[in-house]
Amino acid sequence: MIKTAVIVLCLSVILESFVTSLPLTLCLLIFLTVVLRKVEVFALAFFAGFMLDILTFGRIGLSSAFFTLVVYLIFLYEGKFELETPGFIFLTTIVASAIYLFLTGKEILLQTIFITSISAVSFFVFSLRNKKIPSYV
Repeated sequence: MIKTAVIVLCLSVILESFVTSLPLTLCLLIFLTVVLRKVEVFALAFFAGFMLDILTFGRIGLSSAFFTLVVYLIFLYEGKFELETPGFIFLTTIVASAIYLFLTGKEILLQTIFITSISAVSFFVFSLRNKKIPSYV
């Protein structure tokens, strides 16, 4: 699963660098953190942010520090919140993407709404496919 995650993460870094300005990498890292719950996600977050900063000619370290902080906060509140719910994914993605887009100086409102919709729908489809959907949905 980690090998697949690395490949998909590399694709999202390339897409975010050259094709779109949506925070796809951040969305994918939140998804990986919730689904995998492994410490290796910290390394993936750091290196994905570093490569994203290099490829987009951004401030080196900004994305990697922010991605690592988001992964840390998800792990920190793992015991207090039910992570594998669409509501948690929705709220985490909307807050994290709005802050990240503000820090990078991109359009906040439309991109946040769009990436949050993508994230919530993809997590819902993943949950249905893996039969991890909560009973209240």
